[in-house]
Amino acid sequence: MTGGSRKSSKHAIFPYFSDTTYWKEVTESIQSVTAWSPLILAQELHHVKRLQRDTPLKSTPESRYQRLLELFKESEQFEGDEGLAWGGTLFRGRDQEFPKIVFWFMKKTLPHIVKLLVELPVLFAEEIPLVDGVSASNLSLTKHQCASLLAAAFFCANTADCQPLPADNYQTLVNFDSWLQSPSYSSKAKLFMLMNYFERSRLEIKDDKFEIHRIKLTKRPSLASWVKNSSPLTEFTVCNEGGITESNGCNVLHVDFANEYIGGGVLHMGAVQEEIMFSACPELLVSLMFCSVMAADEALVLVNAERVAEYSGYNTGLQFAGDYVETDSGVCRVAIDATCYGWGTGSDQQYSQKKLLRELNKALVGFDHEFPTKESDVATGNWGCGAFGGNIQLKSLLQWCAASAAGRGVRYYTFNDRNCQGLDSVVRYLSEKSLTVGLVVQAILDYCEIRGSGKGGALFDFIGKVL
Repeated sequence: MTGGSRKSSKHAIFPYFSDTTYWKEVTESIQSVTAWSPLILAQELHHVKRLQRDTPLKSTPESRYQRLLELFKESEQFEGDEGLAWGGTLFRGRDQEFPKIVFWFMKKTLPHIVKLLVELPVLFAEEIPLVDGVSASNLSLTKHQCASLLAAAFFCANTADCQPLPADNYQTLVNFDSWLQSPSYSSKAKLFMLMNYFERSRLEIKDDKFEIHRIKLTKRPSLASWVKNSSPLTEFTVCNEGGITESNGCNVLHVDFANEYIGGGVLHMGAVQEEIMFSACPELLVSLMFCSVMAADEALVLVNAERVAEYSGYNTGLQFAGDYVETDSGVCRVAIDATCYGWGTGSDQQYSQKKLLRELNKALVGFDHEFPTKESDVATGNWGCGAFGGNIQLKSLLQWCAASAAGRGVRYYTFNDRNCQGLDSVVRYLSEKSLTVGLVVQAILDYCEIRGSGKGGALFDFIGKVL
């Protein structure tokens, strides 16, 4: 299969659009299975890849999906209640109850995933525009449509023709090959979260919608206009316990520390803030299929993706920790991508005026809109720090300035990072001074200029002296 002469895409391409014969063979083969087992699942996944001519000739289902077969090797038959998730068995990862989960997944959950897969042409009978800011800036999908798209990705049924073009403007093709072929470390946790999502959808697919909104600054403020900004600093709450996802549900704007390509490394080994968020809320993964790379003056607002999983750990320590039931729906998440400097390489660049302006405007476009309301607080934290090499003292103040310019309060989650030391004190100090955004931005600019000459010390210390 080839992409033909397509040079750019305006609409999402579904596998049955470009090759009806392929889709017929895939669905007929999968539907012919009357009793699923781990080996049959591996064989069907392998068959799909064969039809795509994306499998080495000498590979076998047993070799390609060895890790999956090892993960699912124990199965324990039991009579569960079909009206309860997992038949009433608690799914908390690979524990003593896991053989029952494997049995239930094969007997009840997988047939449901097959049904969702087969429904795809009915649910998407017409073309859906890509959310690239040109073809469309907004997209609304039913929960049923989201589940069907994820079912196609589970069976790795999306072909090379489904890749939006130019490919450099989009995420890699959305299939869950990596999770299924090598479910180790973070991939195993992601697979368990996806399994829990499908089992939940077996019981109920809500009559609701998932929305994607591409936001763009109508006019990029200059540094001079930032310095003149007379907006007062809004309330800033430092939270040393909990995290963004626990921040008062739909009444707060949750910040996704995003990659410019939405979802980052979620389809592969990535397992930091964005990837964990997208794994615990699998409907967010649908955005990877439609959204092009974000420009410096753009953000993506993702509305009403349901969280279905508890988790613990981070990066290679990520673990699925059981089912999660939201207390309210309609959570708004905003994806904003910080500049990536890597672990220390080029980190001095973040103090240049060009980079400061870029981050201020990126945060502003992420905060200055009506989701969930214009006055809703922002739940954020160490955006662009860690793997991206950003300085927490600088990034926390830049976010505060942007949120204040947008008229939003800030709930800042430190995740007990030692580099947040002093944040409480500087927030109290600046709040008592009743300062404006412009005064703080000017102080940051003054610090960056002095720092370039090898002076200045820590930013928080400098702020305390000059304001």
